[in-house]
Amino acid sequence: MDRRAAPKNTIAYELDGAELGECDLDQLELKRRLLALFRSPDYRPPLLPAVALELHAVTRKSNASFSEVVQLLGHDPMLAGQVLSIARSALYTTGEPPRSLDEAVMRLGLSRVSDLFLRVSLEATVFRAAAYREPMDQLRRHSAFTAEAARLISQQTCGLNEYAFLCGLLHDVGSAACILALSGPLKELAPHGFARAWPCVHEVHEACSELLAHLWGLPDDAALVLRLHHEPRLEGRVHPLAAVVRLADAFASTAGFGFMSEGRPQDFSDSAALLGLSPGDQTRLKAALERLAEKFSG
Repeated sequence: MDRRAAPKNTIAYELDGAELGECDLDQLELKRRLLALFRSPDYRPPLLPAVALELHAVTRKSNASFSEVVQLLGHDPMLAGQVLSIARSALYTTGEPPRSLDEAVMRLGLSRVSDLFLRVSLEATVFRAAAYREPMDQLRRHSAFTAEAARLISQQTCGLNEYAFLCGLLHDVGSAACILALSGPLKELAPHGFARAWPCVHEVHEACSELLAHLWGLPDDAALVLRLHHEPRLEGRVHPLAAVVRLADAFASTAGFGFMSEGRPQDFSDSAALLGLSPGDQTRLKAALERLAEKFSG
């Protein structure tokens, strides 16, 4: 993957006259204040449990050990219990469900368990807000499904990328950050009904997602994908993982796991074309994704 990314602690988004002119006055003020908040050196992002970040780093090492991962999971028993609950679901279990966390780690593998721990960490600390609870719940479900879809698509198209699940999970985390801002420091600007805030949130969410990835210390190449996940080209060249996430995002929308009608139906075929998938490849991939959606709903 291309490792060129925006400098850390900056937001790759420009306000120019044309963009500002497209908003009414309320949206214009909301956009200004969101960007000012995220660009501020005093901005404090929603925190991820240290265990989640440490697990992600440890399981990406070639010498990661089973005992080390299990020990780290033991540092947060509540989240570890949620990981075990997910590991017992139809999505991950074809026979007898795992009886313990140790058994779940043995069956799923170190990096897979790390991915699930990151998911439950985000769901507990980031995808939660007092305001706009219903949209945040929808966003949480959308992100979890898109992560699984991105992993499957990556595996079946260009070879499983270690960041596919991560990028699918975080692609819209900037939207979550905006909702949290409207629940907290900018709550006086929060309109009644998230639909009114959505146009501004949509315009800034990719750059906000990239910013959060940098602030959390995640890899630069993963942060770059978050910035490109709607337009997966960089300097005229297709970024494969960004195209994978865009395709997963599009399928999520058509499979009932969308968020604010963000994905367009044509994004699936357009992204598939960017990945060089033939019509037959697309048909087979859709069938696999439909099976995934059935299990995810189960």
